[in-house]
Amino acid sequence: MDYQHFDAAAFAADEYFQQWVLLPGEANDHFWQDWVTANPEKSAAIEEARQTVLSLGYREHPLYTAEIRKIKAHVMGNLDKEVTPASPTVRSLYPTGYRIAASLTGLLLLSLIAWMLLKDQSYATRATGYGEIKEFYLPDSSLVVLNANSTLKYLKKWEETGTRKVWLEGEAFFHVRKQRHENDESADAPGFAKFIVYAEALTVEVLGTEFNVNHREDQTEVTLKSGKVKLAVQNGQSKQEIEMQPGELVKFARQSQLMEKTSVDPATRTAWKEGLLVFDHLTLREIAGRLEDTYGVQVVFENAGLADKRFKGFVPAGNLDMLLKAFSKLYNIKISQKGKTLIFQQVEEVSG
Repeated sequence: MDYQHFDAAAFAADEYFQQWVLLPGEANDHFWQDWVTANPEKSAAIEEARQTVLSLGYREHPLYTAEIRKIKAHVMGNLDKEVTPASPTVRSLYPTGYRIAASLTGLLLLSLIAWMLLKDQSYATRATGYGEIKEFYLPDSSLVVLNANSTLKYLKKWEETGTRKVWLEGEAFFHVRKQRHENDESADAPGFAKFIVYAEALTVEVLGTEFNVNHREDQTEVTLKSGKVKLAVQNGQSKQEIEMQPGELVKFARQSQLMEKTSVDPATRTAWKEGLLVFDHLTLREIAGRLEDTYGVQVVFENAGLADKRFKGFVPAGNLDMLLKAFSKLYNIKISQKGKTLIFQQVEEVSG
């Protein structure tokens, strides 16, 4: 996310900024402290946004992870007991001098805990429409760029030491931050918290790396730009696993449950992040699938063999007309449109 042009209102509306103010943790605090240091001219806007978020009825000292666990255990063990006033330890979370009748305090406390329990387990969903790309940060400050017609789901609150999990439908590029386990000073891989992307049957497990996942219909493609990832498919009692190195692409077909590894240029597979559609010697049938995923259009081929013609090149992602004109000129195709359907028809050459 580019925060350079944010004003106080934009900061206050940003989900990651709100999380830092209300539920600060090591990851988000490190990110924002560094950002404010690097952008001192934004200090006034940051402070104004912070006060705005705090003024929306939230407490200035939120429940931290250890306190939440302690309160959860206490409440779950006393659900069948008569409601009693809150203990001094719990009451200390409220501002000094805050007075409520004993019975009302207990009820409000249980309501607060119930809300925290639900909030702690609730999911956040980020989605894009056709022709839209979104960039955002996850709770651990890992960067995600979400391609058009895609959805990413994850828990709103992540444990500092737990496995980080996301669920993807569509395509996304991930720049994962390494996150050490608490009290683990080793430099070995086991000292880092795992990051897992679920794309139906295929799971992508990483530590800290840059990679692209394209999960559409019956096929998933994983392209590794840097670092190291492990792919796994559970099929009944058997489990397939493949480790990837930078510059490799793995295709997984849901029907056959097989994984196929090839070497690629990661830049061509991730150019969509920069607003480009890159086609590396793909058939028009394969390109038609890309257009359907990106723009929501359906391509119909009127002539046999036309769909097997291959194309190599790139165009701006926001200029579908340019791509269609290139097809028309290169392959002597007449392209007509009816609603969301594009009809490709081979034009017969007239002999002179």
